[in-house]
Amino acid sequence: MSFLARMLMANRIDLYVLKVILSPLRNIFIFVIIILECVRFRIATGLALHQPDAVRLVLLYLGQWLPHYAGLAIQMGLAIGVMVGFARLSQTRELDAMASGSGVERELEAMKSQLGIAGPGTTGAQQVQPGLTSPAIEADQQKGQQQ
Repeated sequence: MSFLARMLMANRIDLYVLKVILSPLRNIFIFVIIILECVRFRIATGLALHQPDAVRLVLLYLGQWLPHYAGLAIQMGLAIGVMVGFARLSQTRELDAMASGSGVERELEAMKSQLGIAGPGTTGAQQVQPGLTSPAIEADQQKGQQQ
């Protein structure tokens, strides 16, 4: 499995954060679409008031503006959804729990070992204290010392 494929696989924490963000995103998206379409509906009824097919013209007019408004609503919903979602996680101290060893730090260590990064400020020629790097890097260092 390639590095990119491993990075794109979602674990339980990723899915939980996504679930927390999608709830306000959905609500803001629906709210913005309704508000913008109501404004456009008011304009459309004024234009189609004395036409023979007034209802069809109003619905056609609203349907033509829907993709434009959906694009605006997705951006607003995503921005507000991320802010509200992470604020909610922060208020309940869930971000602190995720960052305390088991979740985020483990993922960072896995990424470091896959990329071959020994630790902060070290190069391949420097000796790294045991326990600060992954077992694969320590094994490579021990092989180098034996030769």
